[in-house]
Amino acid sequence: MSQSADNGVEQKRQPRVGGVVIGKNEGARLVRALEAVVGQFATTVYVDSNSTDGSREAAEKTGAVVVHLTSGPYTPSRGRQTGLEELLRRNPGVDYVQFIDGDCLLQPGWLETAVAYLDQHAKVGAVFGRRREEKLDNFYSRLMDVDWNHPAGEVPNFGGDALVRAPAITDAGGWSAATINAEDIDVSFRIREKGWTIVRLATEMTLHDARMTRFGEYWRRSVRAGYGYVEVGLRYRHGPGKMLLRRAASSGFYVVVLPSVALAGALTCWPVVLVPAALYTRVFIGMTRFARKRGATLPTSMAYAGLNIVCKAASFAGAVRAVADRFQGRGTPRDDLIVYRRAT
Repeated sequence: MSQSADNGVEQKRQPRVGGVVIGKNEGARLVRALEAVVGQFATTVYVDSNSTDGSREAAEKTGAVVVHLTSGPYTPSRGRQTGLEELLRRNPGVDYVQFIDGDCLLQPGWLETAVAYLDQHAKVGAVFGRRREEKLDNFYSRLMDVDWNHPAGEVPNFGGDALVRAPAITDAGGWSAATINAEDIDVSFRIREKGWTIVRLATEMTLHDARMTRFGEYWRRSVRAGYGYVEVGLRYRHGPGKMLLRRAASSGFYVVVLPSVALAGALTCWPVVLVPAALYTRVFIGMTRFARKRGATLPTSMAYAGLNIVCKAASFAGAVRAVADRFQGRGTPRDDLIVYRRAT
């Protein structure tokens, strides 16, 4: 038996489940995350992306198996794939693998619920639940919490935290190590191609500490998203990747097309300006309603809508960089896209 240091709730060991935790300079959050799960998994592997804050040494004291990456790329996908390989090497008999980021805290009862669901649904390859922002007194955390809150049911992809069948992810070829962003969508597409389904459960799964305090960090997060939409979208452009390419194209529409129409209207026929103004207003109202339906207050919902409209420019910039990298044959991920927030 193990005990979560944060909530004092006794957790049962799950001998059929292995854990993979990834992180880079996560500080005290990492220790808390590992202490909450080490006793629950048959084997817990922590993959460290060359931290400089003592995370690696602190992780070793928790009893986790620590893998130290000393050269790039330090992508989340590479960390998860490295952890998966080490876990299966040490414990090839695990049925399920729980992936969790080092800035997240696994919630009591999640593993029991998720394991039971997979045991009862043989065609489901992966499940995930509600990721919730921990520090809602932080402006950017409140905005991100809206993004984590979606209805339960069958979905096209999971996020970075999920319980996955070992056969499902190995048959799909694992994580694409060089993929900068949308790597979870990438591996989800391949899992579904193998005939598995993915389900979001209406169960608390993890608490996330975004540790985001600056607009520049939120902006870079959107740049990464746009880059990932194009990178993964082009990879699956004849199938499910069309969804991601439409998102990238939408950013271009609001960042390039509408402003151009507004400028042309202002120079030639001013009533034309009302068309892009109406479309921006429609998107703002739609996003505000979206956030409100997910429990956000009206001020937070309006901020969510406004900031995400502004950050369409960031997403478009990321998409353009992805296209440029593809034409230039660039194979090494950009460090400034991998890390979007400051170190601890």
